[in-house]
Amino acid sequence: MAILYLVIFGFFTLYKCIKDIHDFQQNSYTVSTYLMWKSYSKERTVYDYNRVALFSSLLFIMGIFFQGLILKNLFICLAFIFLYFSYFMFRFRKNAAKTKKPLVFTARVKRIIFTMVMLNALYFIVVISKILYWNSPYFETCAIIVNLFLNINSYIFVFLGNFINKPVEKAVKNWYINDARKLLKENKELMVIGITGSYGKTSVKNILASILSQKYSVLMTPESYNTPMGVVKTIRESLKTYDEIFIAEMGAYREGEIKEICDIVDPDLSVITSIGEQHLDTFKTKENIIKTKGEIFQNTVANGTAFVNLYDENIRSIKIRDDIEKIYFGKSEDEFLDKNSYCYAEKFEVTGEGTKVTINSVKYGVFDVKTRFLGRHNIENIVLCVAIGIRLGLSPNQINKGLMDIEPVEHRLSYKKNPAGYTIIDDAFNSNPVGSRNALEVLKLMEGNKKIVMTPGMIGLGEKEEEYNEKFGEYMIGICDYVILVGDKQTKAIQKGLKNVMFPEDGIKVVKNTSEAFSLINKIIDKDDVILIENDLPDIFNE
Repeated sequence: MAILYLVIFGFFTLYKCIKDIHDFQQNSYTVSTYLMWKSYSKERTVYDYNRVALFSSLLFIMGIFFQGLILKNLFICLAFIFLYFSYFMFRFRKNAAKTKKPLVFTARVKRIIFTMVMLNALYFIVVISKILYWNSPYFETCAIIVNLFLNINSYIFVFLGNFINKPVEKAVKNWYINDARKLLKENKELMVIGITGSYGKTSVKNILASILSQKYSVLMTPESYNTPMGVVKTIRESLKTYDEIFIAEMGAYREGEIKEICDIVDPDLSVITSIGEQHLDTFKTKENIIKTKGEIFQNTVANGTAFVNLYDENIRSIKIRDDIEKIYFGKSEDEFLDKNSYCYAEKFEVTGEGTKVTINSVKYGVFDVKTRFLGRHNIENIVLCVAIGIRLGLSPNQINKGLMDIEPVEHRLSYKKNPAGYTIIDDAFNSNPVGSRNALEVLKLMEGNKKIVMTPGMIGLGEKEEEYNEKFGEYMIGICDYVILVGDKQTKAIQKGLKNVMFPEDGIKVVKNTSEAFSLINKIIDKDDVILIENDLPDIFNE
């Protein structure tokens, strides 16, 4: 009976591993990031179904040592019943949680699953053979305790599978990288533009691609493909021989990751959109962020060009190699602006429907541009893209057409009218201290009756996470009428900030997940209202 119990327990553990792989994938296949999330809340490691599994194991162990046949069989049967109960509790919780981003069965995931199955098979062959050989209740007890531990901590198999596969993953990765490099070298006329930054890089990439497409054949990394392998995948699957410009978005969570992408693509033009305190849980300090973002300037090709954002003092502090041309852009009131600045915003107007900017450039003098992008923070993004467009020979008319052709990037401060008559400002992709405040400024500019903010708050800010979320709550006073907070524990700091500024209590609503949030919105929203959706955390952060 012990063998049957252990085998059923083992299949239950493998079933749980699928969810662990999903969580691991959402944490970018990074063990340290996964463990950081895992330790975020005890409720993410001690669930009710684990307690039931523990009770089931205790019942079976008691059954092993009972001498009376009736009691022995009774406890063993109860152990099986509670084990099934634990499995169905886990399955019910798993199915009840609506997944925003399902598990993608990539080749890497399939390799991890195969390795996990082999590890489990090997483990059970050893355990079952020992049980048959020794026929010892004490060994059976130890086996059940180990099985329970592995079931509760099923992610261990994911880590082991990932660790065992590392040499294979490294070899596969290097082959793909070398193939991508080969394709880039074959296209000798191709110009590579590298874009990084704490925020704004995806918007800049999309704006720039729209502008440059008025004159050139342009390929850009899609969506948020900003990792080394995301860039490699874009090159291998989408680069054509006739492409003239490749725009590579470069993201980073740790030092050296921007350099890794630069080593693949060798950027001719490099851009840092902005530097701020984001991903402090991995970078630890702002100095590390500045150093990492600066890797793009340090690894631009000789005689290449660096576009330097005078808006950002952190970018101005980065030392740039002497063999790289420096092009400066800014705005008229910037104290660092001088006559040699290539392009700057002379004046601008931000409304709830878009942004108008008067550009003063060395080449074309003064001209106006318009875009549907929202928020003051997008002015620097617009000026940057205009500067690159001018540098690459586009006329003001081509630049304006490119700006007018593009819609705001989905989930990045985009907006749309709902058929019911209310407006949605969608800033759900992610959130940071600067971006969240910009989003609130946009909400303030929008015309409407009631104004509503729905948010789970910000993550990835290390020791400053509570401080920034508290300030976020304070900024909401006078801007919105209702605040819908997703997750009580996750949003404690925002709740504190709202109380600090005496935000009306009847305007603060706390819900468990996004499904409850949207149900509540449907009850309170009316025609001509405006709702801001600020951040949308992965499923792993649902409470």
